[in-house]
Amino acid sequence: MTNTGHSPEGGNMRKVLFLVAVLLLLAGSIIAKGTDEKSGVVAEKSNEITVVYLFDPPWYEQAAEFTKQTGIKVNYVEVTFPELRQRSLASFLSQETRFDVIHLRSDWVAEFADKGFLEPISQYIAPEVLDGYAKSSLENLSWKGELYGLPRYYWLWQLYYNKEVLQKAGIENVPETWNDLINLAPTIKKTGSEVLLGGLQRYNLAAMVYILVRGEGGNVLDENGKAAINSPEGIKALETMKKLYDTGTLSKTALEMDGTGPASDLFMQGGYAFLLSTPHTYPMAQDPTRSTLVDKVGVGLIPSGSVSSAAWNEPAGVGIPYNSRNKELAAKFLQFVTSAEQQKTIALKLGRIPTREEVLKDPDVLAKYPHFASIEKQIAYPNGIIKSAYAQEILDAVSATALKVLYNQVSIESGLASLEKEINTIAEQ
Repeated sequence: MTNTGHSPEGGNMRKVLFLVAVLLLLAGSIIAKGTDEKSGVVAEKSNEITVVYLFDPPWYEQAAEFTKQTGIKVNYVEVTFPELRQRSLASFLSQETRFDVIHLRSDWVAEFADKGFLEPISQYIAPEVLDGYAKSSLENLSWKGELYGLPRYYWLWQLYYNKEVLQKAGIENVPETWNDLINLAPTIKKTGSEVLLGGLQRYNLAAMVYILVRGEGGNVLDENGKAAINSPEGIKALETMKKLYDTGTLSKTALEMDGTGPASDLFMQGGYAFLLSTPHTYPMAQDPTRSTLVDKVGVGLIPSGSVSSAAWNEPAGVGIPYNSRNKELAAKFLQFVTSAEQQKTIALKLGRIPTREEVLKDPDVLAKYPHFASIEKQIAYPNGIIKSAYAQEILDAVSATALKVLYNQVSIESGLASLEKEINTIAEQ
């Protein structure tokens, strides 16, 4: 469990340090610009961009295809996913290393844009181009009324189920509500299987809380970034989570799985009826070298609360740093890699969920991934991520409180009251 240790004094000091860093950065920019002008060196390169993203295909194949079609050279910096955020942060304050295109998640947009590190992109993208993307995917890559990225795919939690386990238990219909799932638990356990798994250690437990709160019609934060979770909806959400845990419907192993990847791997060994996880799960389940569930996995909506079925959803996108040297060319790259043609390629090769309706309904895509048929309904319900410049700190605080409630260390009411104070202290940094 995380103790964030925030204080108003600490928040003020961080603001001062950040302002100093910005002033130093600006001074460095002026000096660098003057040096370039005196030496005759042109800082901006006329027909090339630098892109930082994942090291494996088909991502860098997109860059090669972009160059082939446009003649614009792409300097492709290959990194692993855990490096993406830190490499981007380092480039924002560097005079030597600058990127023109970076990867964005919903929470990174809030964090980076709030500090002025991202370039608003609406000025580079024609309004009619934006009509091709699902509205929710654009909303999740926006901050304070400005759009900062174009969406490549949805990283959406869904409910995966083992058809073989359900058949053994005589269950014909996937549960539609959390109470339905809890009521089915004893029947499933009689088959020797566990009920529900998820990679819920660390911040993913906060994702589960988000799903439950939104499913009750509430939210973790209000429109001003302050705590909204200390509410009747928040109480109901944590009551449901505790009931799932106390009845053994949610496996205790779920809290030991560090992320959705390990949880998906365990699910594919066949011992669980249901799994809360992300889009990589289905293609993995069809790989006989790592899965015992080839052709045995179904995908449906996450169970509903009293209001709706909500999902944790991180639309993955691409954006332009404020210090990019070639913003116009970068915008062309953004449009290319998020185009319908490229989204279809990525969907077919990796199973990523398209953010363009035409691709989501493409016959070739649906033939390979029939569960995509449920995506349109899922994203019609509340979905998204905690949007804040301090998202990770808030996620940690929510997870810590949820764990205390599950372990009977605090009551739901007192836990939410303390969480409200902690979130608001974080938001006041």
